[in-house]
Amino acid sequence: MADTARRDPSGDPAPDPGARSRPPASVALQVIDGLRDPRGALRADEPAAGRLVALLERLDALGEHTGRVGFSAGGRRAGFAVLNRGKLVLVGGTAQHVRLGELLAREAPDLRDRIRRAVVEARREGRPLGRVLARSGPQIQAPLKAALQQQIVSGLVELTRLDAPLEVEAAPLRAVSEDLPPSFSLAEILLAAFREARRDLTGRAPELFREFRGTAQLGVLMHVGDGRPLVLDAHGPPLDALETLGKLGAAVSQVMAGPAPFAADGPPRLMLLSGHGDTTVTLRDGPCTALLGGLGRPQLARLMGRAL
Repeated sequence: MADTARRDPSGDPAPDPGARSRPPASVALQVIDGLRDPRGALRADEPAAGRLVALLERLDALGEHTGRVGFSAGGRRAGFAVLNRGKLVLVGGTAQHVRLGELLAREAPDLRDRIRRAVVEARREGRPLGRVLARSGPQIQAPLKAALQQQIVSGLVELTRLDAPLEVEAAPLRAVSEDLPPSFSLAEILLAAFREARRDLTGRAPELFREFRGTAQLGVLMHVGDGRPLVLDAHGPPLDALETLGKLGAAVSQVMAGPAPFAADGPPRLMLLSGHGDTTVTLRDGPCTALLGGLGRPQLARLMGRAL
């Protein structure tokens, strides 16, 4: 059965029947002017990081699911997600949900007047703000996509930080709107969730990864703590599937472990893997591992000089 529930401009379902009616557009505009800060960024060493990967893997197991996915914790509803052919369209209904208008005004302050007009139009037509903006011209599409991605990440991080175990229930839709806002692969969302975490990392491995990432054909930055290896950043074809990122992380971690145990707090470990005329450099420094492949000879020589 199609999801015909009333929705507010953020794309979220309207409150339960007993709740108060939606505030007028003037209140929504005041919220945009207020610009609340979203929740704190996810850290690579916190338990929620591993739980986020596990949650995305549960969504990935649904295949090319199109429809709504409900989340509950401790017997209570905790939020929901909407997927389109296995890609995330939105996450909402969480206790500290950040509205799309707020995030978009932060991403594109010069377009605030256009956002205001879109909020009014969305209220008047009873349509989600994301769908209204999706047909508002090319200038707003890049900040809209960034804001939608940030909204999804914020919601998922909040869910993975809950104390109670998270339950997932999927419900397919028979009818899908043709004017959905941009959707994101689960791998995109995973790497976006760790964007702030990898910026804060120190040590030779993350520093060299940031320096040489743009010239390498393949690059992977991982965090290996007490739990599973987490891929914090990756580029190079084909790294757009969540399963591929997981397998790559496990393979790099196994290679760096070598024949003998390697303590995460030990000295930096550098390995060169050569084959088919290409050399891949892998450096582990503390809990971080960087893999860089497909470098030209000048870049490779400079990287080796910086790593040693």
